[in-house]
Amino acid sequence: MSTAGDYYGLTGEEDFYVVRDLAEGDEGLAEDVRVVVCRTADDVRDAQMIWENSGRPWDNDSVQDASATLMVLRRNGTPVAVALLLREVMNVCIRALYVHMSMRGRGYGRRMMERILMEASPLDGVLYVDAEKGIDMGFYSILGFEKLGKQRFDERKQAWTVRMALRQPAVSPVGHGSVGLHHTSIRVSNMERSLAFYGMLGLYLTEKFHTQGGLRACYIEGLGTRLELVEFELQSTAKEEVVAISRRHPLIGFDRLVFDVTKACPDLESFLEYLQSRSGGALTVSGPPSQLVQGCTVLSVTTVTDPDGVPVEFIRRDGVIPRSLTSKPEW
Repeated sequence: MSTAGDYYGLTGEEDFYVVRDLAEGDEGLAEDVRVVVCRTADDVRDAQMIWENSGRPWDNDSVQDASATLMVLRRNGTPVAVALLLREVMNVCIRALYVHMSMRGRGYGRRMMERILMEASPLDGVLYVDAEKGIDMGFYSILGFEKLGKQRFDERKQAWTVRMALRQPAVSPVGHGSVGLHHTSIRVSNMERSLAFYGMLGLYLTEKFHTQGGLRACYIEGLGTRLELVEFELQSTAKEEVVAISRRHPLIGFDRLVFDVTKACPDLESFLEYLQSRSGGALTVSGPPSQLVQGCTVLSVTTVTDPDGVPVEFIRRDGVIPRSLTSKPEW
């Protein structure tokens, strides 16, 4: 008799049903497993019972947070697992995922994670957890989470934790829901001439803005890629200063690679810690992450250099400003 899961979908916004044939000797009884978003006092009591069974104190402050989603998994009506999600501006944090001690090792944690992924599916940032060292880290590693940064002491959990983020595959650079190359930046001497040239190649203008230094810039997209054009006017009074800054690289032409890591980390600080651990501390970082506004997007930005000194920039989208509150570039 089969023991494989047979998922037959959603029956509403709250319930997720799973049917599985039990092993032989159980008279073929069906196992009814469902995950519900806690709406009633009974749901919350069930969640608290499982939470405290795990040996952790009930975190009522987090549960009552306006951004919280509390879920409980029931097997044939009996509560088995609990999960608490906290939604941030761009991220979702798994604050807790506990399975009743008598039911561990039977796949209920994985089933709860499947529902968590559904709840977080509109996510534009990253799904992450501050996992307790030891069993928690092993559990989340199996589910596809990757360690980021150093261990920290979690005051609420009263335990040493390590931040872990769900690994995301690198896909098309143009989509905002991806991890991968965000754009290639090119310094140009005449914006209109360059726009005409790349327009001829099939790329089109998507956004205009000014750099922090006041230079005209824009994004153009097409042919499966995105370019940033930044205009350096060679006749400007700032020519000498621009040349001094650009000693290592040509004034006009390729500038830097820019990768969007919004879905790879909850913040750039932990991402840099992760890169430093992978490089054995040999990574050259230009400075701590800074924040800027580009068009309607609030970005965190940091830059490293490759072995040949080529700048590689990492950006993380932290939020969006309504277009009505931003000024329109006058060019």
